[in-house]
Amino acid sequence: MAKVCNRSPLLLDQPSLGIAPKLVQNIARSIVAINRDEGVSVLLAEQNSQMVLSILHWARELTTGNVVISGNSKEILTDPRIKTAYLGGEV
Repeated sequence: MAKVCNRSPLLLDQPSLGIAPKLVQNIARSIVAINRDEGVSVLLAEQNSQMVLSILHWARELTTGNVVISGNSKEILTDPRIKTAYLGGEV
C-alpha cells in the first residue's frame, strides 16, 4: 500500500540555475532524500533535463505551455522526442 503523506508538497523552481555542476549533484541528492526519507512529494520545474529525469519518478515536458511528453522519467530520458524538445524541431 502507498505511503500517505499529510505534508505539503515541495515546490522547486529551477534549483540548479546558475549553480556549479558539483553543487547540482548535491541538490539532486537532497531532492531524492527528501522524497525518499521524508515521504514528501516534489514538484520540480527545471531546464536541466538530464538531472531531473535521472532523479524523478514521473515527468512532463512542457513546450510553450503545452505538454509534449508525459510518463515515466527513465523512459523519457531515452525518448528521442526529448532531444527534439530541447534542441528544437517538431515534437
